[in-house]
Amino acid sequence: MMMMMEKPVLKGLPEGIQVFSEIIRGNLVYADKTRYIYGLISENMPYFLSRPRGFGKSLLLSTIKEIFLGHRELFKGLWIDSSDYDWLPHPIIHLSLSNSRADAVSFRDSLYAALKDISDIEQVRPNGSYLDFFFKSLIWKIEDKYKRKVVVLIDEYDAPILNALTNQAPTEEIRRTLTGFYSVLKEAAEHIRFVFLTGVSKFAQTSIFYRDNHLIDISLEEEYADICGFSMSEFDEIFPEHMNQLLTYLKRKGGLPLESTVADLRSLIMSSYGGHSWDGETKVLNPGSVMNLFRRKGFRNFWREAEMLTFLRQLTQKDHERSDIFYDANVITSFSDEYEMGEFAPVPLMFQFGYLTVSEVKWHESRLQHTLKVPNSEVFSSLLSLLTCSDVDSSKVDEIKRLAMNIRAALISMNPTALEVAFHNLLSRIPYKKIFSFEGYCLMALFLALNSIEQRVELKNSTSDGTSEAIVTIDEDVFVMKFKRVEAEEETDESDGEVAFGRGKRKKPPKKKSSPDHLTEMLNKTVSEAIKRIEGRRFADRDLCLWGTGRAFIIAAVVGRTKVKTLFKEIERPDDAKV
Repeated sequence: MMMMMEKPVLKGLPEGIQVFSEIIRGNLVYADKTRYIYGLISENMPYFLSRPRGFGKSLLLSTIKEIFLGHRELFKGLWIDSSDYDWLPHPIIHLSLSNSRADAVSFRDSLYAALKDISDIEQVRPNGSYLDFFFKSLIWKIEDKYKRKVVVLIDEYDAPILNALTNQAPTEEIRRTLTGFYSVLKEAAEHIRFVFLTGVSKFAQTSIFYRDNHLIDISLEEEYADICGFSMSEFDEIFPEHMNQLLTYLKRKGGLPLESTVADLRSLIMSSYGGHSWDGETKVLNPGSVMNLFRRKGFRNFWREAEMLTFLRQLTQKDHERSDIFYDANVITSFSDEYEMGEFAPVPLMFQFGYLTVSEVKWHESRLQHTLKVPNSEVFSSLLSLLTCSDVDSSKVDEIKRLAMNIRAALISMNPTALEVAFHNLLSRIPYKKIFSFEGYCLMALFLALNSIEQRVELKNSTSDGTSEAIVTIDEDVFVMKFKRVEAEEETDESDGEVAFGRGKRKKPPKKKSSPDHLTEMLNKTVSEAIKRIEGRRFADRDLCLWGTGRAFIIAAVVGRTKVKTLFKEIERPDDAKV
């Protein structure tokens, strides 16, 4: 009798489940991260990890909790089960601040109530009515009860601050509450076995990042680059049956061509939801997006950081002339600097929220530099929605990628006419909303478009004349692009905020219509002035000089309401810039 082949078990998807024990007992999909956890808990040190929301920080802490509770039976078949870990149980204080209220009083009360619940469960009676005294006493009492040091796990430590900022609520009282609360971690250090905090950003003046607290930030360490998210190898190991089912479904529904293979589907998933990296080499997929893809059987934008888009719009709307949202986006010296309350650098913030990711890490003049890029098409469409203040579907993303290829081809062939047409078409697809200066809007549109096709581009605003530019490196050639707006209009604009890529509604009387010859003369004059300004700077920025070993070009682009004018000019580099 012929033996029937056993059909592989299709594990369930733990969408929205961040509790390790529920995932294991429910036979749900889980990527084994216990090897990294073992390395952390083997030393009695306090750690901090920054990752975007939705990348599994809560599940990581839940896994650590079960290990410290000694629940070895949950880890059968996982890496740590065959290690030399001792599995001695430890008392645990596990807090999640992800749902904290935006006002200081409600936050303080809810945090106190959470500690009180832990004391009731542990049947201890801490002293003190103030939050920090109560927290310290709770640690002491629990250690005394179990005769073992306490493990402290705090998830989304910065959520109260971010929630307050998103809701434009005062942050000073919340900062004071957190400062006192987190200072306990140092004061009670001799009673604590292990500390692990997660969050999105690092805020100064909350005491946990004071130098003498010795909190170790592992966010950018190569060793822990894929401690959250699905690595490529994990994805291939965990989801083969899900991939086969999805491929069959999409082909049947017309979502993919009939000749599509698993390899085709894998490539599409990676370009849509992968590419996130914190060391420039190890790439991971967004686990939340992957779960949604398999559950909903379709490629959509599942990006969860809607609050971040709102926050960024608030940052830019405070000053309509802010065009630095992506400046220096490709070279960031350090991400270890904390934020002061109310003072934010948009690019590092966007990196920490997952809108930008590390594509390269290198040493330059004794400094570690991180090159950033947009990780995938899902995030790209979300950034376009930031630029346009509207939702962006996949068809628009594909169209912008096509236009980006046209821009790149025009640069390679040094064809001004082709570049003018391509850039005009790009701006026509992205309506101008006055949350940025017009120059910043042009630069941001170019950055997003070229980034979507993996073309290296950097935006800079550190020039001597105070203006801004885009630097595009193709092979060994460098193209420095400057944008300027022509104020003369060909027609009156009576729109409600967008016309082609032009103007908001004007209250001034319409200007006299310019003749084509007059407009061309004005464009040429403006282009010539822009080239003189750039050439006069002579590539003073050494970082810029060293990017390519080929030719260097200045491209001045003047943007009017209905046309774009560009001029190419090759420049000679200084001798010390040649490699």
